[in-house]
Amino acid sequence: MKITPLFLTHFKPLKRPLWRRILLSVLWLGVIIAIVQSQQKYQRSVFIKVLKQAESQNSPRDTGIQSIATWNSDPIDLNETTVWDSLYLSVGKNPSDEAKTLEHYTIELNSVDSATLEHLPGIGAYTAKSIIRYRDRLGGFVSRVQLREIPYIDSQLYCSKRFIWKVDLNKIKKLSLVELNIRKLYAHPYIGKHKAKNLLEFRKVHGPITQKLFMNMLSFTEIDRVRLNPYLGFADSPNK
Repeated sequence: MKITPLFLTHFKPLKRPLWRRILLSVLWLGVIIAIVQSQQKYQRSVFIKVLKQAESQNSPRDTGIQSIATWNSDPIDLNETTVWDSLYLSVGKNPSDEAKTLEHYTIELNSVDSATLEHLPGIGAYTAKSIIRYRDRLGGFVSRVQLREIPYIDSQLYCSKRFIWKVDLNKIKKLSLVELNIRKLYAHPYIGKHKAKNLLEFRKVHGPITQKLFMNMLSFTEIDRVRLNPYLGFADSPNK
């Protein structure tokens, strides 16, 4: 015979109606969403604050126009240096090392070979081959900042004070818009398949593409036209 304790005879299982359970679930979900949104809002405010501080220190004072020169600025430390920071930063320094200056290297990007790049400090075989390969695809560099378009290239490479990058614009290999080699247009990093077809269709309608016609093409953005201008040999070019 099964004996049931006396206190369990008056116990009734706690059962809530379905609408009450749904209401509690919605309330808990609302609390969780509010907590997540408040955390995101706080993180966003901190990020905006740091970003404004960086922009105020990096913004040019002479003109309000941002240019490529802003890419050349060194990273700014937003932390204030305390007495303890100065103490620990000075530990292990040899006073004679501060007087030494690092050796500088002058590199002309459009003529340097892979072997020369490999022997430079901080540039290995993979990076050197990547630079040469991208230069061949472009037809040459017009700016050292184009190095950042290469995957896995550290920004410190083209901003380093040890390297003096030179660019000879006379060594740029231009793509002829008179002959319109469609394969070469496809392979160019700034053109690709879609824009190459636009150039081909534009030529069929308007004839030989001059520099003036190209700068008025609506299928290319202003940035595209400016970037491609040094790499194109137009119909009215003196070199053609």
